[in-house]
Amino acid sequence: MGLFDGLFKKNEDYVSPYAPSEKGEERKLYFLSDLGTVKIGHQLEDASRNTLYEAVVTKFSPIGAIEMDFIDHMNNKTTHHKVGHEVDVEYDSIFIDNRSTIKLDGEDIWKHLKKNNVKIESSFTKGKVLTPTYTAYRDGELIAVLEATGKDVHEEDEEAGGKLSNIVPVRGFYRITTREKNLDLVFVIAMAFARTNSNDDAGGNFGLLFGKKK
Repeated sequence: MGLFDGLFKKNEDYVSPYAPSEKGEERKLYFLSDLGTVKIGHQLEDASRNTLYEAVVTKFSPIGAIEMDFIDHMNNKTTHHKVGHEVDVEYDSIFIDNRSTIKLDGEDIWKHLKKNNVKIESSFTKGKVLTPTYTAYRDGELIAVLEATGKDVHEEDEEAGGKLSNIVPVRGFYRITTREKNLDLVFVIAMAFARTNSNDDAGGNFGLLFGKKK
């Protein structure tokens, strides 16, 4: 029995909105966020900077949910979603983790991912700086490793910049290693971290800081 076997109890009545896992060659992808406007969008690129998947705002509301189109360029498919604003809950105790989340189509993003049998392990990668890294599993099977980066998410841009700011991790920018051909779920996982202050799949930070298993 594998390490993650038996961790997931499927709800047979629930139909996942995500395409099934289909493996191909391992590749490096790049997740970027538009931080220059309140209408924050996201895009997932390949090494040649082709946009494979993106989320663009179609209707912005400063209070209510933001309407976004998720565009799968590889399969020429667009789905419409409502994405809530970030909600942070602070607890006045070092023993209770703070929580940060958004709602996707009215559902807490972390509960949504768990309902789709996603588990994420958070850790630090040691380099010039400590880099948050998220290892994502679906049904106990590895689907992606997300490594936080600076705004120069492509390696050649980081090398050309040569500035400390280029290597300090910035929320919303990730290098992703995956063998998944279908990118809808990988994209939503990256977006969950990009739009919240969370560093683990419970919406907090204990998972990253202490390796706490949820």
